[in-house]
Amino acid sequence: MPPSFRYFDSLVLTFFRACASLSEQLRRLAPLSAERTSLHQTIDHLARINAATEQDLQDLVDQNAELAGHSNQNQKIKHVASLREELVESKRVSRKNDSTPFSLSTQTLMNHVVVSRNTSQRYPS
Repeated sequence: MPPSFRYFDSLVLTFFRACASLSEQLRRLAPLSAERTSLHQTIDHLARINAATEQDLQDLVDQNAELAGHSNQNQKIKHVASLREELVESKRVSRKNDSTPFSLSTQTLMNHVVVSRNTSQRYPS
């Protein structure tokens, strides 16, 4: 056989071996490709669920803010802080005016109870 045919035979043999190797690699990649597709579908599904959950969360936050009476958390904090300051001041004045803690009139106590109930309904803890 002439040398040029041997070289050609060698190239053909190398080509067939490369084709066989590529064919084997494609056969091993087929299940991985299916798994990749499945994972992409799962990720898309989870992304849609996450978006829906975030929207539900925002809706609940808006409803909670509406029910609480203030959409601004800082306003609520300032209001509660001012109520606490008023309570401390009223206790201080009460103790200063009389040594007994029961010196407030019945009407004053009822006013504090009504204010307290209204506040607790607007600002649940």
